[in-house]
Amino acid sequence: LLSGNSQLGRIEEARAMFDSIPCRDLVAWTAMIVGYAQSQRIHDLALDLFHAMLVEGVKPDGSTLASVMLACNHIGLVESARGFFLSIAGDFGLDPGKEHYSCLVDSLSRAGQLRDAQDLMDSMPFLPSRLDWRTLLGACKSQPDLAMGARAAENVVSLEPRSGAPYVILSSVIA
Repeated sequence: LLSGNSQLGRIEEARAMFDSIPCRDLVAWTAMIVGYAQSQRIHDLALDLFHAMLVEGVKPDGSTLASVMLACNHIGLVESARGFFLSIAGDFGLDPGKEHYSCLVDSLSRAGQLRDAQDLMDSMPFLPSRLDWRTLLGACKSQPDLAMGARAAENVVSLEPRSGAPYVILSSVIA
């Protein structure tokens, strides 16, 4: 119920349920953090709740950390997102997954740090997804970089050969 309410945007109801749980486990903490991270207006509460979770001695998992990074992304805290990414292995002993890399690519791209985003994509232990390439391509629109935009568009086209979107976005990078 907690997870359902938070995912449906019923944050106040979800928080009331969360507060009524006497012994919160990782699932409850993560459900509430996800709700705040996906909320339209209160992303920062996800970070507050994450810190409270750590104080209570609950160790996060990959989903929790991805949600915290998402909240940082929505607030524009690119350095915090980068810090959480580094803490996945360093502090929590987990391997960063595809969702963590993609979230950091998005954060870096939104912040105009296109070279860092591309370097991260080049160093991933797996191939970047079409979403990663689309994110980078879209960011090239606001931070014009023709060479990077062309590379991103080429990769999107190879992953989505029937889509015209990369050409449209690339044309706005050129314009």
